[in-house]
Amino acid sequence: MRDYGKVHTSFWTSSNIRELSEDGRTLAIYLLTCPHGTIAGVFRLPDGYACEDLQWSADRVQVTLSELLSNGFATRCEATKWVWVTKHLEWNPPENPNQIKAAAKMAFQVPDSCTWKAYFIGKHGVYLGLVNPKVEPLTNPSETVSEPVTVTVTVTEAATVKKDKSAAPPFVLPDWINAKHWETWHSTPKRKKATTAQKQMAVDKLDAWRKAGDDYAGALENAAIGGNQGLFLPNKPAPHAAQPESFRERDARLAREKWERMTGEQHPDHAQTAPVRSILDVVDIEIKTLGMAQ
Repeated sequence: MRDYGKVHTSFWTSSNIRELSEDGRTLAIYLLTCPHGTIAGVFRLPDGYACEDLQWSADRVQVTLSELLSNGFATRCEATKWVWVTKHLEWNPPENPNQIKAAAKMAFQVPDSCTWKAYFIGKHGVYLGLVNPKVEPLTNPSETVSEPVTVTVTVTEAATVKKDKSAAPPFVLPDWINAKHWETWHSTPKRKKATTAQKQMAVDKLDAWRKAGDDYAGALENAAIGGNQGLFLPNKPAPHAAQPESFRERDARLAREKWERMTGEQHPDHAQTAPVRSILDVVDIEIKTLGMAQ
């Protein structure tokens, strides 16, 4: 359990924070300063912890946490209940090699089944030295490091790790991409086997749209919701994608069809390219035809 958590004064002037509700800002401060937090910004947070600490109901915690996930402030694995404050290490970087080791040891405790662990490793793995780390597991995820620990890592003056130049660089998700939407998209059947090169191509496409002023965030969100294999701008639907009929359109169509059955005429809302004859005209023509035959 840590004794304190730092919050920069820019927290209150940040545009992302100002977009949050009152509960959203409260929960954001809680994630930055709660006793369960760690030096790496990753920690396990079951709903009961937050309910007890904030004296909130479970529903209130869930709704507000969803707001922070959508905002990109944090991400959470629902299966393991581990939370990652996505910019924690940018706001609170380790100040010395020993703190880097402590952060690496804490990050290594994140379960492999955690949905966001791969993205965390891709973003901070080199910095923290999470390349084949050899550390003893922590009994308590919130345990602090009082003595140096053994970690296989080489730290330079810039607190970086020497690596083999021949090895392919790890995939790093840019900060401007919503990690929750990216994670959801790549959990769908059509994207879960995407290679590092394919992921980078998707990032390059989103970056090109971002620089062109297009709605790249909407394209990623739509791909996550629809489980698309590719990315398409919101105003440019996927080729041959069927546009589903809305409930309002369906009700209007059924009402027109019912009116036409009852009156025997075409509904006025339909475009009339030719004069429409009612069923009475047809009956009248049949009667006259019969009369002529007699």
